[in-house]
Amino acid sequence: QRKVCDAVAIGTLVLISGYIVIHQLEVEEEAYLRDPTAYVQTLHQSFCERWWKATKWFVVRGVKRWLRIVPLYAAVVFLTQSALLQTQGGPFWPIFLQSDTLHLNCMQYSAANFAFINNIVPVDVSKRCFPWTYYFAIEFQFFLLAPIVHYLHKALPLRVYVPAFVFLAVGSLALRFISQDSCETLDAGPQPDVLVPYGHDVEKPWSLFLPFAFGALLYYAHRSVLRKAEEIKMFGSETLNVLRHSSLHSTSVRDRCTYRILLCLNYKRFRVVCIWSGCILATGTVMMSWFLVGQERDCELQPRWFVTMATLPWCLAMVLLFLPMMFGYGGLLQKFLTHRLWVGSSKLVFGAYLVGPLVVAISNAIQETPRSINGVAFFYNAWGNITFSMVIALLFHLVIEQPTMFLTRDVT
Repeated sequence: QRKVCDAVAIGTLVLISGYIVIHQLEVEEEAYLRDPTAYVQTLHQSFCERWWKATKWFVVRGVKRWLRIVPLYAAVVFLTQSALLQTQGGPFWPIFLQSDTLHLNCMQYSAANFAFINNIVPVDVSKRCFPWTYYFAIEFQFFLLAPIVHYLHKALPLRVYVPAFVFLAVGSLALRFISQDSCETLDAGPQPDVLVPYGHDVEKPWSLFLPFAFGALLYYAHRSVLRKAEEIKMFGSETLNVLRHSSLHSTSVRDRCTYRILLCLNYKRFRVVCIWSGCILATGTVMMSWFLVGQERDCELQPRWFVTMATLPWCLAMVLLFLPMMFGYGGLLQKFLTHRLWVGSSKLVFGAYLVGPLVVAISNAIQETPRSINGVAFFYNAWGNITFSMVIALLFHLVIEQPTMFLTRDVT
């Protein structure tokens, strides 16, 4: 169940990240094409000059992203020791204080965290510093991969690009199935270190290529449909009625797919089917993971196929939900998800995820007596930890994140 929830939560993050990073690349490309002088100069450059220019742009882009993430990341890692010394107490504190993931590992392997390869190095997961931050490494690795994906999208025809994406996505599922924990690892139970995650196949970048591919394809579909909708508005509303009754075989595959999506989105029944299908798929994936939780420790019954394939229906559900909402459909659900309230809190998610496990661990460690958790107590405890994590994230955002963003905005 934990691995399915990781795939669902981190898979959603990677899908949204894939959409956003491809959008950023498209915006940069459009800004470059609006400068005719730079465009003409590029046409007259040699292959070596273009390669050097592209390499320089790639490095500068990566450095900017690194400077955006690392200051807050390093502050949390290095300030953890002082925080632990100030909050110690309680019968469970020694267990938490002896965690190598916050002490010895960070002294030896924190460089892997700041190089964003801590989801791969060191190979022994019990030796990693802040092991729950593996998704930072995955997101940064896909950030570096995105320009290659975008270039191939522009260079390859749709008949080649989509099958190649499908092949890579299926390959990522196969690699994740093969790399799942062995029976011996599962039977051994969780690691003795309370902060070492249980189940590590989802931490590899190839295990989450499928959500990234869905995010990139979702952006390309959204962008193409928007452009065609703008073109149709230029020629009048009757153009769409003409397309409904005309043959599109003379157009390219890309245009035919775009027109089909645009025509379908104009039917209310299609939009309702999309949104409800997405809700049913998402709910079914979560409910299925709960149903199988009793079997996850039995090696013979463990549904490895479901753990592997759970990302596919979840990502498909997200696409079915997001696509109609991107065009203003979806009613109250669309208004709720696009409310301005989420803009401010979204800036605190990075810091909250960093300090969240520490807040939960400290909260449990300083308890004087064991507590029996029922539904109400769990709700109260969980939202208390979330609120406290967001408050700490707000302080980090004001004291560290915002100043460093201001100082590094013109770097390189």
